This record gives sequence, C-alpha cells and structure tokens, in this order.
Amino acid sequence: MHIRISKESMFEKNSKIKKILNVVEVLLFPKSHPGSSKKPKRESKVLKKDKKVAVIIEFPSLKNRCSPGHCWVLFKKDCVRAMGFGSLLGMKMIDVPLKIVYYVLDHFNFESLKVEFDNYEVNVDSKYVQEMLGLPSGGSLLSNMDYISENNEERCMFEWKKQYENIDKLRLKQLKNEIVQTSVADDNFRINFLVLFINTLCESTSMGKCNLNPLYLIRRDTYLSSIDWCDYIVDYLVRTKKVYNPEKESSFFYGPATYLML
Repeated sequence: MHIRISKESMFEKNSKIKKILNVVEVLLFPKSHPGSSKKPKRESKVLKKDKKVAVIIEFPSLKNRCSPGHCWVLFKKDCVRAMGFGSLLGMKMIDVPLKIVYYVLDHFNFESLKVEFDNYEVNVDSKYVQEMLGLPSGGSLLSNMDYISENNEERCMFEWKKQYENIDKLRLKQLKNEIVQTSVADDNFRINFLVLFINTLCESTSMGKCNLNPLYLIRRDTYLSSIDWCDYIVDYLVRTKKVYNPEKESSFFYGPATYLML
C-alpha cells in the first residue's frame, strides 16, 4: 500500500520539529540563545569594590617620614666602622611595608615597651635594638648631654653647614647626593652620615626636613661609638608613638619604622 504525503503536511511536520528543537536548545543552552536572558548585572564589580574596601579597613597603612632607603649609598666603610655603625653596612632593607608597620605600631604599648598581640608579646627595649641592628649600646645617653647653642657651635659644624644653600630646609636627597660626591672621609662626611642615620633609622620630622637637633648635643671630640644609640631609638619610638594620630590625614609617623619592622 502506498501512502501519499502532501508537501503541506511535510512542511507542517518540519515546522513542529524546528519548534521542538528550539525549545530544547533554550533549555540546554540558555546563554547562547538570542533573547533568552537579560544582560547580567554588574554585581561582581560591586562585590570586588566591597571586598577592596574591606581589605583597606582591615589593613590600614601609614605615612612614613623615616625610611632606610636613603642609607644604602657608597659609604666610606672604614670610617663608618670607626664611628660604631659598621653593622649597618650589611643591611639590605631599603624600604618598609607600611601596612605591617602600622599594624605593629598600633599594637605597641609605650608603657611596657612591648608589642602586644592577642597571644604573644615582643619586647622592643634597647637590648633588642642592639640585637637587631648591632648599634652601640650601654654608653652615654644622648638625652643627658648638654645642648650646644648655635652661637657656641664648633667650627666643624660651621664648615659643614656651608655645603648646603639653606640648612633649615635640608632634605635627605640633598644629603645623599653630598655623601655620594664626597671622596674624603673628613668631618663633613661624618656629620652627613650621622644626620642620614638619625633621619632614616631614628627620627625625622613631620614636615620631611632633616632633623638636626641631635647635632647640637654632640661635640667634635665625642666618640660616637660611646653613645647609647639603642636607648636613643627606643626613646624616640615612645615619643613619636605618643604624638602620632592615624585619624588625621596630615599625620606622619616619623619614628623608627625600620626597627618596628624588624
């Protein structure tokens, strides 16, 4: 028996098959089917922003004025060792991670001289400064030395100031350039190095200018290696911690950030 199928009935069957296939395609592959889904909202970007904000809140940073980056220049090594700072020649740290410094500083108790975490405490007294940095310790305290007025300053200080156009606005970059250009380990080099050491590892100023105050406590015949520099660092860690206010945008930490990091 022969069955005759008209062209119209064949076309209807093909149309039904296409419709079924379209339905299956939408169910199995909704993204590839045009008009099957709306454009995705930008929720992922919002979440990323929220996540970034959360990280900033959890790990705040600080503005630092006292960084070791300026220290590592071509020093006159024998002279530096004779001054008592030979241990610094082997240091490779040139910068400090500010978020970690902020975290440690936030947990520093200047009364107990300890960094206090939830289940652990770290001493930061002068003994540990000596162990970490190898600086002279146990000698004369800089804070007990008599202040020398500018009118009574020694000739070496007067000659040293002549190197710079405006000593009251001296910056570390100028100081570093002068040290690099120096070919003789004379009094000028010694004072330059001392100012560099003080402003990178001990205490700078909130305005970014070099701190020159300790120079007016040291005489030319004073042996730098006889000064307790470890006590000096701890003393200024306490002082700068007291005045540092992280809530103020304009507040800089200008204390010994490098020691905190170590």
